[in-house]
Amino acid sequence: MARLHPRDYLAEYLQVSPTLPSFALWRAVELRLLATESFPEPILDIGCGNGQFARFLFGPGRETIGLDLDWGDLRQAHRLGAYRAVLRADATALPFADAAFGSILANCVLEHIPDDEAVIAEAARVLRPGGRLVFTVPAPGLKGCLSMPERLRARGEAALAEAYLADFDRRLAHHHYHSRETWAAMLERHGLQVARLDPYLPAPVVAVWDLMEHALTQPVYRVLDRRELKALALCPRGLRTWLLTRYLRRYYLMDTAAGERHGCWLAVAHKPQ
Repeated sequence: MARLHPRDYLAEYLQVSPTLPSFALWRAVELRLLATESFPEPILDIGCGNGQFARFLFGPGRETIGLDLDWGDLRQAHRLGAYRAVLRADATALPFADAAFGSILANCVLEHIPDDEAVIAEAARVLRPGGRLVFTVPAPGLKGCLSMPERLRARGEAALAEAYLADFDRRLAHHHYHSRETWAAMLERHGLQVARLDPYLPAPVVAVWDLMEHALTQPVYRVLDRRELKALALCPRGLRTWLLTRYLRRYYLMDTAAGERHGCWLAVAHKPQ
């Protein structure tokens, strides 16, 4: 059974993302898992986005730098005060000296970068001896855990189910789904020793994420009854958040390593002393 933090990240994330319950669930599961890992300072957060995830994970007062390509996200991260500094830069060519960081985080980032190995090489370069690289990425089984294609096929919409799968990577900007062996070999090629490379996000969590993510944001698929969507939308914000928290709680509390099918990998590697 995976080590999981007892803090209620689901309720907290739904408070800041009440209209994105699928996103809040995914991030809360990752926070519950990553909060048990150590992050020696200084910390580099690659693909930091708007900084909300780091605010929950690291808290105030840590020596952190957020790096991203999106100016809008970086401005939000700066206003949030999630980092000591934010920087717009390419993760395949990090603008830092060798051995500059005690740890590096890349949460759901590498799958969006075509040359992910260049990022691993740069991370290895800027890590101090004994430093840690922690990252999460989709696993090869992610698309097999989706619920929408199955629901569409059950409605006799096989062609639409295939179109949904074909469009999935474009919508999420995913470039690859590496196996555990591929990631381990890549890390070792760049002098990093694998401490853990474990599955997380079991199939039921991926399935409910997919249902909420795309049934709520893409009603063209019409898998949920419109009356249900309207009832949820008309709820006052506080009540909606409470209902969503109750509904998603059992998925949030699932053992991240439960079952045989999973959507993602958590990798932790360190640079030898």
